[in-house]
Amino acid sequence: GEKGYEGSAFEEGADEVQDEDAAPRKEFGVIFHKCMEWLVKERPARVGSAFFMNPLFLALSERQREEIERTVTGFWKSSFGTAIQKSRRAYPELPFIYKTSRGLLKGQIDLVYQDSTGDWVILDYKTGEWNASMPAGHYEHYRLQIGLYALIFFKLYGQAPKKGILYFSKAGERLEFSYSPADFDGLEMELNRLLFKEPFDTIKKGDSLWPK
Repeated sequence: GEKGYEGSAFEEGADEVQDEDAAPRKEFGVIFHKCMEWLVKERPARVGSAFFMNPLFLALSERQREEIERTVTGFWKSSFGTAIQKSRRAYPELPFIYKTSRGLLKGQIDLVYQDSTGDWVILDYKTGEWNASMPAGHYEHYRLQIGLYALIFFKLYGQAPKKGILYFSKAGERLEFSYSPADFDGLEMELNRLLFKEPFDTIKKGDSLWPK
């Protein structure tokens, strides 16, 4: 869950009760991201049970293995999986280095893809708990995170994303934001305010700003 945080920094899964043999939630998130990266690159028609026999999953508890099998196959069977399989282009784990007035901002976008109609979409995976009535502060963090990813992609590649989506794997839920060209001016202003509000070392890390 993402209940407890201080300022802009909060860790996903810090307050979860785990099995004694469970991998830390952060490591679970890394494995989930690896699965997503493979699916996007290979674009299989389906995800069979043999996929989950990979040694990558040995660090997980039985409950975690059940969760990752359910969430990975669920994602690939969903409208997201269909859209990615039909996409014109898809870039998983896309790294970026973006020059700002205070130095270089470094990070990685979980997935950027161009759908079958030609629209660009930014997708960010969340492996923590979904809260339909999440506090306003959490919602604002998510809105700003995905919005800044969209802005940075637009600035670096000259293509304006039409949507930014946060996908909560455990519940199969999403937060979706749509963008018009005018929205990117506002997002750039928000980024500039953030750069001067936070210590720049914190900004550069990225991980301490955004929950995974």
